[in-house]
Amino acid sequence: MGLFHLQVPDQISRTLPPEVWDSIHFCGSGGTPWQTIVEKENNQLEIGLKVSSSGKVHILWPVEGLGSRVLATCTLAPSKTKSYNLVTELARGSCHRARMLAAEWNRLGIHLSELFVQHLTEGTACFLKALKHDDSSPESIQESTKAILHLELAVDSLADEYANYCIDQRKQRDPRLTTLLAGSMLAPASFDSSSEVIPMQELYLQTFNTAAVRLNWREIEIEPNKLNYAPVEKIIEGFDEIGLRTISGPLIDFETELLPEWVLNFSDHFDALQQASINFVERTVSHLKGKAQLWNCMSGINTSGPFYLDDEQIMRLSLSILQTVRHSDPETPAIVSFNEPFGEYLRKPHGGIPGLKVAETLQRCGLGLAGIGLDIKLNYSQTGSMQRSAMDFSQNLDRWSALGLPLLIQLTAPAGSTNDPYCIAHQQGRENQTPFQGVDMSSHFDDMQLRVIKPILPILLAKPYVHGIVWNGWSDGVPHHSPNAGLLDQSGTPRPLQKYLRAMRADHLS
Repeated sequence: MGLFHLQVPDQISRTLPPEVWDSIHFCGSGGTPWQTIVEKENNQLEIGLKVSSSGKVHILWPVEGLGSRVLATCTLAPSKTKSYNLVTELARGSCHRARMLAAEWNRLGIHLSELFVQHLTEGTACFLKALKHDDSSPESIQESTKAILHLELAVDSLADEYANYCIDQRKQRDPRLTTLLAGSMLAPASFDSSSEVIPMQELYLQTFNTAAVRLNWREIEIEPNKLNYAPVEKIIEGFDEIGLRTISGPLIDFETELLPEWVLNFSDHFDALQQASINFVERTVSHLKGKAQLWNCMSGINTSGPFYLDDEQIMRLSLSILQTVRHSDPETPAIVSFNEPFGEYLRKPHGGIPGLKVAETLQRCGLGLAGIGLDIKLNYSQTGSMQRSAMDFSQNLDRWSALGLPLLIQLTAPAGSTNDPYCIAHQQGRENQTPFQGVDMSSHFDDMQLRVIKPILPILLAKPYVHGIVWNGWSDGVPHHSPNAGLLDQSGTPRPLQKYLRAMRADHLS
């Protein structure tokens, strides 16, 4: 078993919320998190692994002015006796990463901005000053903290430059990018005859060039073999009438609130679960065939949900669902989506299976997988990805793009933590998607949603292999999946992120 001992300075430890310690995970050279056992006693952390291997410690860390984000150490060697200072090692990790990015940028012959050079120089100087003092001294902690801030600012400025450079290069070939941009709606159980099918329809058209309709198996098949597609069809027809192509799905989302109660009873009966899933997918695709331009077959198969499935069962279920979609509609492209693409869930026992492993298997089977969906929920405690720098997101997307398949990025982030009566999880008493640890939700809720997402969007436009971006939740005034994530609030008022997306479409997209 590999052991790592880290010392957390007392003045830092006292200011950190307890949830930060739960975010700690260990990654090997491939960037995939390993199951990590963390024990904290006073100011000492002991991190245990099942194998003895070097790697990097990752932790959600507050950076003044930037909010909480995942920081990483440099590669550490396991030791039963040596103790690392956490703040010093995080500063070392930020310094290494910023300088490696600068070297790569220089190799490409791209000019580094004065802002980047300034922060890199100051951050490096602060880190070198920290090394002149004892690790636990106030001077070392102060200089390491300043170094982290400057170096993270340097990385952020480089991400902005990278995105702008790549977007400019793309627009030289095509002035209007063909990236799909959609806002998803969840089909309700029924429609009020007086209600709008698509709330604020004209505003939706100004914001998006594509539509997305999520399916709720729980509402479609309340009882076995009694299916009601009328609400789904009504929304799809509404989008078709205003000239928008529709992304349909996920057909099955392996989250408790989106699965029928009778299916949840199959937790110990894999064959019954598989057969029910195949039957639902087959009938749904056959019924809606010709009305969707892209099938999103499933989501969440890689993470631990209401069912405990081993790796073999996950593979079998994934293959059977994809195969069913392709057999029922061989003409329409089909993708499969994966939650938490950084894999943080793998740090916990029985957390799931690496999404990349499933995706590689599906691709090799030759079933006609047309692309990969990455479902990124930011700042949700139970089912969310941890906040990272835009450059970290860029590098993670590059790892997924190595499969050689187009990516569809699905984004979600809350605009607050207030009561959300139209959220289906709240309606069913599962209010477990509270804002993520380390997130200040005390004020400026709507602006926070924009601040979280804004740095990522240019990175997505910069990537030619990102064929589509879907915002999960158009309006909080109608039934929806994720709490407080709508681009319209409960009263129908547009949030700042909606205005940003509208401007982004006008500036860049066809």
